[in-house]
Amino acid sequence: MELNEMTITSRSTTPRTDYSSLIQNYSTEELAAILCVKPQTIRHGLCTKGGYCGLTPVKLPNRRLAWPRADVERLLAGGLK
Repeated sequence: MELNEMTITSRSTTPRTDYSSLIQNYSTEELAAILCVKPQTIRHGLCTKGGYCGLTPVKLPNRRLAWPRADVERLLAGGLK
């Protein structure tokens, strides 16, 4: 059983340990997949404009970015620009 747990853990490239973050936010990679762009495109927009398509991330203590799920859903529905 330990082998299966190790296999599952080793498949994850970016472990997410904050449960509330997991539910309420997207990672940059997840946001890129949803918007059909590369993660670097989102990072570039953040560095040059302070956000991407009207979205502003929350900076987590572990230096990762958390993109609010509610804002992403609003963007997909046509609410943000």
